[in-house]
Amino acid sequence: MDYEIYEGRTEGQNRLKRYLVFPYTEKQDTRWLIDTKKAASRFFKVSFGHICVGVGYVLKDELYIDYMPRGSKRVVIAYYA
Repeated sequence: MDYEIYEGRTEGQNRLKRYLVFPYTEKQDTRWLIDTKKAASRFFKVSFGHICVGVGYVLKDELYIDYMPRGSKRVVIAYYA
């Protein structure tokens, strides 16, 4: 699967946080979700259950998770939790 890597910092302790960003399509099924979690678990080198998958937004090479800016593109994000 194709993905991009975005990095950020946590607010409280200023630790490095990495997000894998996958393209979003309207016709996503369960198999696609399983493949996304497998790719993320291989990247982070953790078990399948430690990967969280959600929706994010990308605008001008900036990743937004809780906020949808006008004109942004919807993506699927996977991260270690």
